Amino acid sequence: MKAREIFGLACSYISEQPSESGELAELAPAWLDVLAAEVLPYENALRRYRGQAELEKAPRVEELEAEIAYSAELCVPAMVYGLAAQLLLDDENDARAQDFRNYYVVALRECLRAHEERTADLY
Repeated sequence: MKAREIFGLACSYISEQPSESGELAELAPAWLDVLAAEVLPYENALRRYRGQAELEKAPRVEELEAEIAYSAELCVPAMVYGLAAQLLLDDENDARAQDFRNYYVVALRECLRAHEERTADLY
């Protein structure tokens, strides 16, 4: 998913038009870069669950046209909520920012999957 798509969805949560966001659009790639690093362990957990190769490092987000090669369920809603929280902090709306930060954390946890592992009886 492109960073611009995540930014557009996050803007919709805060009633902001992406085309009229000015400074927020300039800051969004840096915020998404941090979110990509935070989300990496969850992406790798999903990849382990699916039997796919894990990523060694998070994708860099240096512009809104950057592709974020994460699972769809991590990009939407998790990264959208995380970016919306940052946008609201910039707007000095701490209460709503905290709500969206909580949504972000819950969305990340909902992406975790259990996987089978062999166990040994030690008794």
